[in-house]
Amino acid sequence: MNPTTQESDKKNRTVKRNGKSRESFEPENQALQDNSERDWLTQLYKREAMERLCNAWLLAKQTGTFILMDLDSFKRINDRYGHITGDQVLQKVSYVLTKMLPGDSLIGRVSGDEFAVLLSGQDEKKSEQLCTQLRQRLRHLHLRECLDLRLDLTITQTARRPDDTYQRLYDRANQQIREKKSGHNSERQNQAMEFKLREGNGGVTIDMKLIASEMRENPTRPGSFCQDYETFKAIYRFAERKMCRSQESAYLLLFTLTDNMGDFPALSQRDEDMDILGTVIRDQLRLGDVFTQYSSCQYLVLVSGLTVDNADKLADRIAGTFYQKHQDSGMHSVLHYSYPLQPTRVEVKQKK
Repeated sequence: MNPTTQESDKKNRTVKRNGKSRESFEPENQALQDNSERDWLTQLYKREAMERLCNAWLLAKQTGTFILMDLDSFKRINDRYGHITGDQVLQKVSYVLTKMLPGDSLIGRVSGDEFAVLLSGQDEKKSEQLCTQLRQRLRHLHLRECLDLRLDLTITQTARRPDDTYQRLYDRANQQIREKKSGHNSERQNQAMEFKLREGNGGVTIDMKLIASEMRENPTRPGSFCQDYETFKAIYRFAERKMCRSQESAYLLLFTLTDNMGDFPALSQRDEDMDILGTVIRDQLRLGDVFTQYSSCQYLVLVSGLTVDNADKLADRIAGTFYQKHQDSGMHSVLHYSYPLQPTRVEVKQKK
């Protein structure tokens, strides 16, 4: 085979390999593109994606109706009740839009409190009726157990004209929004701020109730608190800082699963043994203790308010319970080490 033929075959093989690579990555690339085009809070299209998709729509279709809506006094909602409540309002609005609008509609959150929609068809009466229904549906929002909110919005529509682009549609609709707002701004503001509190008597109270609801473990699970390693590490650092200003003791316990030769167990048995050990640790610790899986054969436990002797007894009890449940102590063993935490990062003596 001459050099020219060899080089050609090499290029063909390279192109073929690259072609397969592109095909294998296509679903992942599509998912990444979808994520980059969606607003993280509402999952609606971002302004840039909305503009691109609308322009493609306008080129491909002869008709269409553009709807623009603006939430009245949304800043006052954020100022009075906090951004958690504000985010929930935006999510509720996006949910209503996706449920009430036709499935082939383009829906975007094009600014903080502004939403844009492109509908197929130019039935003015039908689109006006839809705008009225949206306003009525959004007039009363129920946000969890704390707050009933009356929300008003300024909404307008415009039909597609020849040579329209997204920007032209938006500018035309935005001008109509401004005219509507200037005509009855004070009336809309009064309507938009009608709130009814079922509990509490102020924005701070409502915000704290929402924060507590977000933070609370619901439902509370029995046994100790199992967390991923990064969260466990943050809790450890918090406990270490806390010891700088208190006399409270805290201990790290490391449980390592080995065979009787001191090596890690075979893969065929390792997962089952680790499940048993994890269940034992969870059940033997207190509700306020925390643990994590450190490696494929290790668990880390953080306990507080114990003496050194009690920490050792706890580790012995966990090991003993594991042997009872495992029914095969001749093949596997559990080694435990306890490390007293210190408010300064000094080397500590290992207990075995």
